[in-house]
This record gives sequence, C-alpha cells and structure tokens, in this order.
Amino acid sequence: MTNPPHTVDAATLPARPRLAADVSLHPPRAEGGPWVLERDGRQYFRVKPDLARLAELLTGDYDVDELLGLLGPRWSESAVLGGIARLQQMNLIDDGERHSFSARRFQLVPPMTVQLSVVDPSRVLPRIAPAVRALTRRPVLVILGALIAGGLLALGLAAGDVRRLISTPIPAGVLALVIVGGFLGTVVHEFAHAATLAHYGGRPHRMGVMLFYLLPSFFCDVSDGWLLPNRMQRVRVALAGIFAQLVFAGTAGITGVLLPAGPVRDALLLLTAVTYLAAIINLLPFVKLDGYLALMAWCDTPNLRAHAIADARNFLAVALYGARRHRTLRGRWIVPYGLVCMAFPLYLVGGVAFNLWSQTMLGVGVIGALLVLALLGGLVFAVLAGFARILRAARTGGARLPRMIAVSLLVVAGLAAGLQFIKVPEAVPAYYRTTGGELQLLVATSAGADALSPGMAVELRSDGVVHRQLVGAATITGGEPGSASVPLSGLLPLTLETGLTVEVTVYPMAAAAPPRLPAGTARVRLGDRPVWAWLYARYVAPVTGF
Repeated sequence: MTNPPHTVDAATLPARPRLAADVSLHPPRAEGGPWVLERDGRQYFRVKPDLARLAELLTGDYDVDELLGLLGPRWSESAVLGGIARLQQMNLIDDGERHSFSARRFQLVPPMTVQLSVVDPSRVLPRIAPAVRALTRRPVLVILGALIAGGLLALGLAAGDVRRLISTPIPAGVLALVIVGGFLGTVVHEFAHAATLAHYGGRPHRMGVMLFYLLPSFFCDVSDGWLLPNRMQRVRVALAGIFAQLVFAGTAGITGVLLPAGPVRDALLLLTAVTYLAAIINLLPFVKLDGYLALMAWCDTPNLRAHAIADARNFLAVALYGARRHRTLRGRWIVPYGLVCMAFPLYLVGGVAFNLWSQTMLGVGVIGALLVLALLGGLVFAVLAGFARILRAARTGGARLPRMIAVSLLVVAGLAAGLQFIKVPEAVPAYYRTTGGELQLLVATSAGADALSPGMAVELRSDGVVHRQLVGAATITGGEPGSASVPLSGLLPLTLETGLTVEVTVYPMAAAAPPRLPAGTARVRLGDRPVWAWLYARYVAPVTGF
C-alpha cells in the first residue's frame, strides 16, 4: 500500500474509527468488479480493494496501531490515516450525530429536488415477480412494442382533436381525468424501474413524490443498480420506466381513438400526447432524468453529470482566468456535455416553464405578478451561484487574483452593455372577449394597462395550456376605457368556475374580421426597449406600481 501524496493530521480523525451505521460494504458481484460502499441506498462509492479492506476493519474496536497490525506490512501509518481521512471526507465515518437516511422521509437532493418517501416497493415486488418475468419474454415485448406504435398511429388519426385540446381551454372534467391518468402512468413508470431492478437481483429502496425543478413528480430510488455487475442491466433499469410509460400511452391512445366524441375520448387523447411528450423529455440526459441515468450506466461512470460539470467549470476557469487545467473524466464530449448540463436546468425552468406560464400569471393581478417576480429572482440567483462556482474553481486552480478581477469586471461590463444595447419587443399580456357583439380587451392593472392607447395593434390568440394559436387581429379604438370584475376562470386556460374574480381595465377594440374564437389571450406590442427596461416593465413594475 503506497503512501498518500499528502500528510494527514491524526488529531482530526477518530481514535477508533468506525463506519457509520447506514454504510454497507459490498464485495464484487463478478470477477474483476469493484468493491462498493453504500450509504443507505442513497449514495454508492466504488473503491479499490485496499480501501475496501481498511473499511471492513473500521468497526470502532481498533486504533491506528492495531489497524496496522491487522493490515500487514504493506501498510504504513500515513496510508492508514490517509484512507480513514478519505472515508471521512466521503461522510462514511460515524460522527456520532448522523442518522440513517431511511429514518428521514424528506430528502433535499441538490440542486433543485425535494423528495418525500411514501412506500418501500421491495415489499410488494416479490408478489408480482412471476408477472415481471412473463413481461420480459420476447413475444410479450413484441406485443408491447405494437401498443406503443399503435398509440402513435392513434394520435396521427386524431391530430385535429389533439391540436384543439392543446390550443383551447380545457374543461375541468377533462383536466381531472388527465391528472388521474397521469398519476397512474407515473406509478406504472416508477414500478417498472423497481421491478426491473428486482428482476436482476437488486433492491429498490424508496418510492414517493418530489418537487423536481419546481415541478411535481414521482420517484423510485434504484441506486442499488450500481451493484449490478452488468452495465446493460443498469441501462435497462434506467429505461424500464420510459418503456412502461410509452406502453401506457399507447394503450390510452388506442382506447381513446376508438371511443365516440366526448370528455373521456378528449382526456385519453390529451393524456396520450402528454405522456409521449413526457417520455421524450425524460430521455434528455442533461438533468437527472432517466436518459441521464441510462447514459451514466452505459459509460459506467458514477456521478457522470457532476464530474462533467466540474470539468466544464474548469474549462471556463482556464479560458477566462488562466487557471490550471484539470480533468476528472476523459473524452472530447465531456466538456460540451458539462456546459449543456450547466445551462439546461435554467432553460428548462426559465425558457420553458417560465415563458409558458408567466403571461397567464401576470394577467391575473398582483399575486400572480409577485409569483413571477419570485421565480425570476430564483433564476437570477441560480445564474449568480453558477458564476461564483466558476470563480471558486479558478481560484482553486491557481488563477491570479488581478486577472480574475479584471476579467470579471469585463464580464460584468459586457452583461451591462447587453442589457442596455440589446433591444427586445415589449408587449402587454392581456385577454380578449366578445360580449354583446363588441370586442373587448381585458388587461389586469398590474400588467401595464396604463401603457395602452387608441390605435395600438392587438394580436389575438387562443388560450391553450401548451399552444396559443393566432386567431385574429384587432386595434384599440378611441372609446373610453372602463373597469370590470371578471371571473378568474376566464383568464385561465381552463373552463372552471372558481367564484374568484379579478379587476381589469376594459378597452374597446375593432377588427376587420371577427376572431375565430369568442375569447382568448391577447398581446399588445409597445415597441422595442433595452433588455433591462423590458425586464423592469414586465416583471418589477407590476408589483411596485412604478
């Protein structure tokens, strides 16, 4: 056993170290395989045989001298201390305070995931093991594949109905059926992960609900897959949920297209479209979804995303600040992959969810504007935190402080110039309705109603959950604007009576031709503004009133 490259202060280590109660040591499951240290099914660390041998002896019964006697002459005192220090850095040594993960139902998983454990699937899976074995036979897999293809064909046959459902308000009953169906599909998805892992001899630890990048979802902890000796088995565990979800979507689509027109048919078709879309998103390997888990298993590299992001940060620290080059992983694709992994969560939350829902939230009053501003603040904080990590990587990599300050000031100056000189089109989010033969524009006071004037062009669109289709154009006329109290349900992409109302300013409009829909969303373009002015007017002014 060779000495570690640095000395370790023995005073910082336990006199008689022992592994924490929630840590287990697993020997290789196949010849030449790795030893694995498991922390309560949540984290897995591959270690070399020497470190595994040391960990095996950390029972709290031996001090360093006694450990040296047990390990033999290949070991030195500095090697023992270095090994214990490494295990302590991995939080695997008992500190007298940690409790088992399984004793805590709530888990915070960086960067933006909160998990609530609900059930232990390993208690249910032995009862359905024969059915799982039957599903893995080739004839059955062919039938399941046909169901997936049949669902896609069903969506093609009902394409007109699907476009209508995603671009117009959804009845509350249809939405309720979609939510129930989505819940069942997600349960099937997670149980497929667990069943596949159990089929290969692993043990799924936890199943429950979570907030994943601010979105509600379900999860099943199949980290035990790292103990499987065959990487293709781990890939199948990762992809089993998507496959099961696609089968569920195909079954729903085939059933829906065979039913007569009505709420159940609409719900099944919408559920099919949403489930196929969710499966495609789930394949993306840039956040901790199933596609990432499959890629990580295929590369046989634990914590692939974290290592790739660390290498990407080092790349930026080298390029910007002249830090020392340091690579955790090898491969030309690692740094580009890490850069995309850094940016993709911001795109997912800010570019998709934020853009999709911000107009609706801004259109319903001050409370909605406050929620939008809070989310925007969270996105800005995430960007600043990412920049701080790049600075930390540069400093750790030996970058000179004067260059760090100079380059950082240039970056800030570039951002400031972009905020000032890049122009973006400004628009007031609003709604329209046709009542008594008159076309009216409805604008929440918090959404910038005071910026409107006669003669402004208005773009009229449908009010869909996903897609907002252009249905007409109009112009604000010279009539006197009024005020009204309208149902909140009229400003949401749902046909739902809540009893809640919102105060709006009402502008009369004129159109060359009536819009194709009697009500929907609207946008009034005000011209171009610098980015900073646009951000302030759109997201800050609705809250402050200035």
